[in-house]
Formats: sequence, C-alpha cells, structure tokens
Amino acid sequence: MTEIMDVPHILQQEQWDCGLASAKMIFRYCNVSLGEGDEKLMKACKELEIKKAIWTVDLAHLMAKFNIKHDFYTLTFGVDPKYSTVEFYNSNTYFSDFLEEEHRINKLFLEAQDRGIIASKKSLSRDEIISRLKERQPAVVLIDASLLVCLECDDTKQDREFGCCQREEEEEEGYIGHFIVACGYNIEKEQIFYRNPARPIDLCCCSFENFDVARKSHGTDEDILFIQR
Repeated sequence: MTEIMDVPHILQQEQWDCGLASAKMIFRYCNVSLGEGDEKLMKACKELEIKKAIWTVDLAHLMAKFNIKHDFYTLTFGVDPKYSTVEFYNSNTYFSDFLEEEHRINKLFLEAQDRGIIASKKSLSRDEIISRLKERQPAVVLIDASLLVCLECDDTKQDREFGCCQREEEEEEGYIGHFIVACGYNIEKEQIFYRNPARPIDLCCCSFENFDVARKSHGTDEDILFIQR
C-alpha cells in the first residue's frame, strides 16, 4: 500500500538552491506565509548569512525562525574537515571559501540549542525513517545525487549539475550534494517517494536500497530533518 503526504512540489530556480526549494515545500506544507516574493525567507537567509552554500543546519535554523517543530539528525556536529578534500566542496564555486563556511556552520551548531533546534548525532536505520514517515513527518534529506536512481524519471541521464537522477548503469562521477523531501513509502514494493526540486516530475520514487546508498554516501553526514506539522 502506498502512503504519500501532500507536500507540494516546488522547483529550484538555480543550480545551488535545492535546499531553499525543499524548505519552501515544507513551509507551504505547514501553511507558513513567506510574504510577497518570499521576502521573509530572504530576510531570514540574510540574518543567517546564507548565500549560495546551503547546509542542513541552515535549513534547521530556518525552520526554527518560522516556528516549525523539527528533529535534526546528523553524524557530525559542525563541518567535517576531511570535506576540504572532497571535490564538491573544494572546487564548487558556491563553497569558494571552505574555511569561512566551516566557521559559519560550526557557529550555527553551537547556537542550535539556544534557538530551539534539537540536533542528535545518530545514524538512522531505514526502519526508523519509515516509522517517522508513517507518523506523517516529511523529511528533508541530504543525498548524493550521483547515486540516486529515480524509478519514475525517464532513463536518459539528466543534468548532474542540477542534482538530478541518473541511471544505475551510468558510471559514478563523484559526490553531488542535493536536498530532496521524502514524503511517502510503499512497504510491499520497498520504495520511497520524494519530491525532487531539480526535476519537473511531481513525484519521484526510488528503492529502499538505493535511498540508503544515496543518503549514506560520504559527504552527506547522513543528514535528515524531520518535520512535525
């Protein structure tokens, strides 16, 4: 049996804003007004010094600013220094100053508790994730887009720079960080349903196994943000 939450699908507008598009899906799902032209969101991003490098902890702080109850799971409180050697982080123009970003993100983690953000250092099992989805808690998930395989998209390789799906048989080309919103499941078929801000298709779908591979790839810290409406 398929269970899917009514999280709206919102497309990202740039190559870098999948995180903001995913956040906007959650805001709309929670009936939060962002003002004309998303002015309230832009103001919040300015206050958090969010530019074009968006981390999961940024999204957690945005949820807190708009009073959205959430739970944040990650393997690392702060920035893993080893990511300075990962091409996605050290050559991406949106992460032009890794040390500056490292300082900003570490500061957000230190401030998290005071801002009502519940962050837990934990690797979640597949069953734990399914359990939260059963409780109708959509999840903003950081995945490796180079590994994510959508069962609904056509089988031609999509633009990897935009964090899109690719075929299983395509050669792996390195970590590509991308945010999606997990919003449903089918236990019998072992499938996860999600909204992909990079794809025009309204609802994407992948196998349980592929979801685990993409969310546990080196570079994600297994970051997941569960939303409680």
